[in-house]
Amino acid sequence: MIDNADCQIARQDKLLLQIEQELISLSQTDLHQLKCTHAHQLVFPLASEMLCRNLMDVPTWLSTLPSLRPLQVFAYGEGHYQQWRLLNKMQKTCGIIHWLSIKLDDQAALSFCFCRSYRGFRKSEKLLKAWQQLLERECPGQALDFAALFATNPLVAKNPELSQIPGNPEMAVQARSWLKALLSGACSNEQGIILDVDNEYLHQYRVNMRKARSLLSLCKGIFIETEQRRFAQKLAEWMQQTNALRDLDVHLQDLSNYKLILPDHLQSQADELQRRLHDKRKSALRSVKRLLESSRYQRQRQALLEETSRLTIGPKGHKHAYRYGHKRLFKQLGKIFTLANRLDEQSPDNDLHQLRIALKKARYLAEFFQPTITAKPLLKLISWLKRLTQDFGQFNDACVQQLALQAWLEEAQADKRASVDYHHALNLLLLHYQAQKQQYKLKIQQHVAKLRDPIHQSKLLATM
Repeated sequence: MIDNADCQIARQDKLLLQIEQELISLSQTDLHQLKCTHAHQLVFPLASEMLCRNLMDVPTWLSTLPSLRPLQVFAYGEGHYQQWRLLNKMQKTCGIIHWLSIKLDDQAALSFCFCRSYRGFRKSEKLLKAWQQLLERECPGQALDFAALFATNPLVAKNPELSQIPGNPEMAVQARSWLKALLSGACSNEQGIILDVDNEYLHQYRVNMRKARSLLSLCKGIFIETEQRRFAQKLAEWMQQTNALRDLDVHLQDLSNYKLILPDHLQSQADELQRRLHDKRKSALRSVKRLLESSRYQRQRQALLEETSRLTIGPKGHKHAYRYGHKRLFKQLGKIFTLANRLDEQSPDNDLHQLRIALKKARYLAEFFQPTITAKPLLKLISWLKRLTQDFGQFNDACVQQLALQAWLEEAQADKRASVDYHHALNLLLLHYQAQKQQYKLKIQQHVAKLRDPIHQSKLLATM
């Protein structure tokens, strides 16, 4: 257990623990693993300022400790820390349990359990509740009520309920309901983004914003054009200001792959790249935090939420929602076929990117209107669209990686401090992702060939 001579960490109702290589911040309401910028073990006594320099993301309570009081070991004991992460089929985080057992000096052993559900998935709650039995066996005599923990957890984001209005609603009325749900769902991720608990919060913020923009783009004329365009532009502006942070999150997730790609003598260059990306990410995160915490953003967000129920009905807003949605989906599939027919093996990446966007919009349309139609063929169409957008997404990710590596290589060439090994490592990574992009492109071309097939087109249209 670590503190300074004035016990200023304990005075903030916190504990700072070092368990093997892990540095853990513990309070009555939460637990955080503090990640170091290097793999070397920290040695105490250590000035708080030096500790902060060695951490990737420094919590505010730690950065405000006086540097004149070095941090030192106050007590020794035994400890065991586990982190259990739940992943869905898409390898997205659904929930996390932090389990910590400590026994300091002659004190009785203590066990701490913190669980966090991400994105409000009901599935994660069910799975975490199933763990309750296991934890009760691990920690007999302690009542662990996950349902109560979820109810009081401020970081559980809303999973937007794109519910259908009963009866025969007008398209404008139904769209208002969906826009409000999507915008509320996006905003519920803001606290998780600010605290930087998990990059999935930013991802879900952007997914909800993107779906709202797609709805407005695909359903032109349901509201007055000026209002509809202004609403969409504001969403686009907020998304654009989070682009850099999201791109860096994706690149940092690929760091483990970088080490697998590079030979042994260049492994340290992956650490150097990680350091540089983390520096960029800190700057990008600060910008996003300033945006979300600004009074201007909060005023605009509240005004936009209120505007969802006041958007003026346009020339197509009175149309029957589900008949309108059926026609739009039919038209969007026709656009996909047209784009596919224009493609060949020599088509530039941007043309494939346009087809990917068209497929994603078709998927969103099908998901918007799917709950009202229980026919299995439409569910099959949605499943097919998901699979296709995933494959196109892999190709797009490889393109983004290639562009990023080219940019990092240009930066390194302009940086006289960059080593020859660092240049070499970036070149090897660039060659790898260029080859990977070509592999994904072959897979994409198989999809495109099927999309050009009139028999396959007829089968897809028959699902509607």
